[in-house]
Amino acid sequence: MRNGANKYIKKIQEIEKVADQCVVFYHGTIHAVLNRNEIDETTVMLHATGAVPETYANYR
Repeated sequence: MRNGANKYIKKIQEIEKVADQCVVFYHGTIHAVLNRNEIDETTVMLHATGAVPETYANYR
């Protein structure tokens, strides 16, 4: 794994431990708001890269 990607994974792991919610942006707009039980590396990165449909379109 590249160092840049590893840095983001470590941040996501920290967020998993302390956050009640995680707001994920893609191209400068909110793409998803994840609750504590939804926050994991895969889900956050899928939303951050636009690989899954937007789930929070009301915030535009």
